[in-house]
Amino acid sequence: MECDGSEYLCILFFALVENGYVTEVTAKWIMSAIGADEGFLGQVVSFVGNHADKLIAAAIGSFGAYKWYINRERILHERLEQYLVTDDRRFRDANAALLASIQRPGPKTKFDGPVFPPRELRRVLRERRWNFGTSGVFVADSANVDLRTARRIIADRIEIAEKALQAHKEQLAATHLVQAAVASAHSASLHDRSKGRRMDGFALTQIRSALAVPDFFGRLEALELEGHQLRRMGEYGQADEAYKRFELAAQKLRGGRESDLLVARSKRHQAEMAQIEKLRANRADNTVGRGAHRANALLRLSDTNLNVGKSALDLREPYGPFHGWDLLEQAELHYLSALVAHFISADAIADEQLGLASSAYEVVILELPTSKVIVRDYENRLRANAELGLDRVKKTVERQEYDTDWLLPP
Repeated sequence: MECDGSEYLCILFFALVENGYVTEVTAKWIMSAIGADEGFLGQVVSFVGNHADKLIAAAIGSFGAYKWYINRERILHERLEQYLVTDDRRFRDANAALLASIQRPGPKTKFDGPVFPPRELRRVLRERRWNFGTSGVFVADSANVDLRTARRIIADRIEIAEKALQAHKEQLAATHLVQAAVASAHSASLHDRSKGRRMDGFALTQIRSALAVPDFFGRLEALELEGHQLRRMGEYGQADEAYKRFELAAQKLRGGRESDLLVARSKRHQAEMAQIEKLRANRADNTVGRGAHRANALLRLSDTNLNVGKSALDLREPYGPFHGWDLLEQAELHYLSALVAHFISADAIADEQLGLASSAYEVVILELPTSKVIVRDYENRLRANAELGLDRVKKTVERQEYDTDWLLPP
């Protein structure tokens, strides 16, 4: 093949032929076919041919940038490790030299003498270059200045290192939680329940792996997720225990809005577990079970006899009025309270709680912007949830049948 110096496409095929990637006949056929095509493909190929040198140079540069990006963090970590080892050796060796010069009490040494002999101390300090000059008179003073500076720098490094360690812990826990979410979502899409259950088990393992990360700031959310996952798997007793651990962890925040709202949420989940106990009893009549009484106490009544402490609604009351997602959660609490009251034949309380739930759902919808031009995703999700909740309340009022399907897993 013979090519003119400006025919980059020909040069490219010539290189392919010379290196054995294609035959000369094949290269000529492809080039003639491309040359015969005057459509879009021909224009694209013509552009590639005319600018082949620039495109190849850009590809090489991009690959170099990619390799630099991949190796950069690894190189930084290696250099940091080398620096720490070298820096640590300097202080470790100095400390060993000082310990070697200790004047310990013995048969010929008075106990009240200095622990470090002055001459030996100055020698060690000079050898470690902890003095400004060569004179031994100012060794101690200059060493004090150096050591004060070193302490300040080391303290700053410790603070930075602790922040970096915490960030890595958060990242590690986050990888487990995201993997748990992916596995749980995948499980819901599987028709084979045995495979789905294995995926659910894997998701639970990932959540517990996140909980095993020490000093993980998102521990409360992970505890709640553990309860939800166990509940999805039908492990109601274990789910209830997980929600109780969630409550204890929230109480350790030592009061305040955040602590009380999280404790209220944990009590709501425990009430759901107690109501599930009532539903699973399969009582055809409205015989009141222990689960229904406990659920009612957890949601509405601060009953010390059942050892549930302050109820969820009582815990939330000082922090109203609520808005947005907090108000939606308040509406859900009222609906659940109405459902529980219905099962213990407290119809007046059930009607009252249904009215409060309906009002809360309506306020959530009214407070959302009506503009269709700029709507955030979380606002769409909030509106959808509030509309579903309001529709559920209306159907309950019309049919006098409470929605209980959401309490149990599919």
